Amino acid sequence: MNEQVLVSVYTPEMGASQIILFQRELEKAIGGKIDRVVCLARPEHRERAERELRDLPGKAGGLACEMLEAALSPDMVHSIGWDILQATLVPYLERNKGDTFHVDAAVENPVLHSVLVMLQYAGRLPQPTNLWVRGTGPGGPVRYRVLKLPVESLDLRLRKSSGPFVQARYDRERIVSDPLRRALDTIFTASRIPAIPILLLGEKGTGKTRLVEGLLGGVKGKPVHTILCGSLQPELAMSTLFGHVRGAFTGADRDTPGLIGESSGGVLFFDEVQDLPRTVQRMLVRVLQDPEHVYRPVGSSGRELKADVDLVFASHKTEEELSLLLDPDLHDRISLVTVEIPPLRELRDDLPELWRQVWQEHVRLEGLALDPGHPGLGDFFRTYPFPGNLRDLISLALWIQILYLQSKDIEDALAGAVRRFRAKLSPAGTTDESPSPKPWEERQRPLRARIHEFRKAAVREAVGIHGSYAAAARALQVDEKTIRNALESEQNPGNGAETG
Repeated sequence: MNEQVLVSVYTPEMGASQIILFQRELEKAIGGKIDRVVCLARPEHRERAERELRDLPGKAGGLACEMLEAALSPDMVHSIGWDILQATLVPYLERNKGDTFHVDAAVENPVLHSVLVMLQYAGRLPQPTNLWVRGTGPGGPVRYRVLKLPVESLDLRLRKSSGPFVQARYDRERIVSDPLRRALDTIFTASRIPAIPILLLGEKGTGKTRLVEGLLGGVKGKPVHTILCGSLQPELAMSTLFGHVRGAFTGADRDTPGLIGESSGGVLFFDEVQDLPRTVQRMLVRVLQDPEHVYRPVGSSGRELKADVDLVFASHKTEEELSLLLDPDLHDRISLVTVEIPPLRELRDDLPELWRQVWQEHVRLEGLALDPGHPGLGDFFRTYPFPGNLRDLISLALWIQILYLQSKDIEDALAGAVRRFRAKLSPAGTTDESPSPKPWEERQRPLRARIHEFRKAAVREAVGIHGSYAAAARALQVDEKTIRNALESEQNPGNGAETG
């Protein structure tokens, strides 16, 4: 039997009156009766909610009422809200397939509203499920209306997109690790909502840039314009980003739109946003706080310009680190929807599939194949900490090909490439087959060279023990750049050796 089911969130401030109001307006809108009410309430509000729910049948025309306990809070982040609703509301809706659900999305909590929209457009809410918001419909003023976003089929958008990253790597249907699936789900759904800023966090090499340039841009159906924030010259950053008018400064012989103006109709991606100069950060606050993304070019005294552009940000810093590096107002505005991309060491189950895609993209020798299920790869995937994340997989693929050209034996090439990676993380920087003396025992070497080698050995050991550059930097009480510089010459073939 198909029942019309009202779903709402209980708050002590509004109590049952909000549910009754929604029920009455909903029945007017659908031209029929609501058969059942489902109410989500926090654990500490359970007793009060149950008491008020028991009184509802008399107030609301004999409705059957049920309550779901859900620890929703005003200050929760999107990932927590997503997990809570996935564990409470979604299973309930699944168990009652066949009914029509009407969810009150006109909630005061903006995070909860966003999560409900994401769940709907990710296909996680069984159909028919309608999200209702307050607003004005085409027939005149109404208290509630069904939320409909002008988006196309997600699958159709992905098929239209070109590029190996969108087509294959991080294919949601092939991903099995929960952290990565949750991250992709959030990107898929948030990307389909116009004009909301998105912040991607994750260690270097986790694929943030390619996720934005390939996947997110494909979902939105818009071109992506990437700004490498660290490459902006401080004295020219304002003009580069916001443009300038003729005569604004020496050499400004014509008006220029700046990157924001040039990106109108597309996506503007700020890669490593913490590297933006502070003056630019303050100007970006103005762009973000206005829904039409208004800005004023350098030297202009006229009216502000508007930019039809979606803004996306990324950083390899942690949320805490980023909050200390950014202007507080800017951080608050760009972190409303934050997605954390997990490192490869937390995605062990997905490594064979990721390797298949990396190998397919980077193999250059015709006919050379290396199955993801190869025992040599399997042991490597289970134990290596992958401090460089996807870059380590790419580097491994390149080294296998280099060594294959030398030996003409794929088994030897794989074993040799794996030994190279193991040696990078061993305390003394040695391999199993060719032990070498510790640098500090080589008495004839110059002091500077010996100190240099000692530093690299200490860094290798720290990364091997702690599993990431960031963790190794904390353990050695240095910044992450020092860790990366110490190992940079060994991370990728062709970079050359470091000099003392």
